Amino acid sequence: MRYQVCSWNALLERKKVRFQAGTRFVLVAVADGRPCAIADKCPHMGFPLSGGRYEDGVIRCKEHGLEIDVRTGLVANGVKADFLKLGPLDRSVRTYPAVVEDGNVFIEV
Repeated sequence: MRYQVCSWNALLERKKVRFQAGTRFVLVAVADGRPCAIADKCPHMGFPLSGGRYEDGVIRCKEHGLEIDVRTGLVANGVKADFLKLGPLDRSVRTYPAVVEDGNVFIEV
């Protein structure tokens, strides 16, 4: 299903937004000049990623510091993942297609 998240200008200004798409929460952020969307759920313990610090395409979970690349959904720091004892299947979050059309950001969930 396709959802309109916000205007592109609003996302550029805020850098990241949390959006509810049906029963799912999605983190939408700007990285490399384009919108990226990932599940707003840390793979470590399920806390929302959207409350964390965001910089240069990487969101850092505010609970335990795990870093996720919003472009790929992959854990950005293997050392931290090892410290948190994350298995190979717990080192990523789901990504969703995101586009800008007519000045608005849309995601496909």
